Amino acid sequence: MAVITIDGIAKEYPNGTTYESIAGEYQKEYDNMIALVLENGKIRELFKTVHKDCELSFLTLKDNIGHKAYVRTAIMILLKAIHDVYGKGNLPKVKLSSTTLILSKESPVGMISAGWDQKEAELANEKDTSGEIT
Repeated sequence: MAVITIDGIAKEYPNGTTYESIAGEYQKEYDNMIALVLENGKIRELFKTVHKDCELSFLTLKDNIGHKAYVRTAIMILLKAIHDVYGKGNLPKVKLSSTTLILSKESPVGMISAGWDQKEAELANEKDTSGEIT
């Protein structure tokens, strides 16, 4: 058993309990979804498990770190989908920025973005033909 202290209150949890299940007990106290935990000040993902006594605090999607973790996860899922659609040998060049995903001009998809215009898409597809993922 591990003693977990949250907001100054200590509670015992069996070793191997996920942070996700602990976060689930406290989710109703937060306006936003819990995305990560801080275990003794170190960031931990929710699928990790308890192995020792510690102090926990929660990071939500409203917190900068929690939001960045969410965005990173969404990007990884998108890249996996691109890989699955194109196949390993046929991957287009993929370039990511904070608001833009650019696939090479050979791609039938073109540019996907949260705020772009056609001119920006055309310029982006004309530049950097190295084929590297950046």
